[in-house]
Amino acid sequence: MNERYKIGEAKFFLTRMEESVNDLEAFRYYMSAFLAAGRSVIQYALEESRSKGRKQWYDETIAGYEVLRHGSQSPIRHRFADWNGSEDRNGSAQRYSEDQFVSAQRFIEELEKFVQRGMEEGILSG
Repeated sequence: MNERYKIGEAKFFLTRMEESVNDLEAFRYYMSAFLAAGRSVIQYALEESRSKGRKQWYDETIAGYEVLRHGSQSPIRHRFADWNGSEDRNGSAQRYSEDQFVSAQRFIEELEKFVQRGMEEGILSG
């Protein structure tokens, strides 16, 4: 049950990210919350599969999802060196782009498919 709730939470924060693209500080806060909610889905699924003795299912299944297998943050970059008033700790001049939202949406889609599969196989409660 926690997984679907956290997916809904991630969707909420993704919407707020899209609404705040011109407010760097707000955008960063919403992105942080988005990523935390997404990671929570993965953590709940891991804990639930472990408690049912199905960690191998978790490992094998998550490996089948391109974005999920690389970790929840890797596809979503948050460097804003070229935004007014921002500094990139990594020294990169990567510009904000629609690719961030495409990656974030893909992350949510993979989470939904992963949780649905777990529910169908009786491993996750959703």
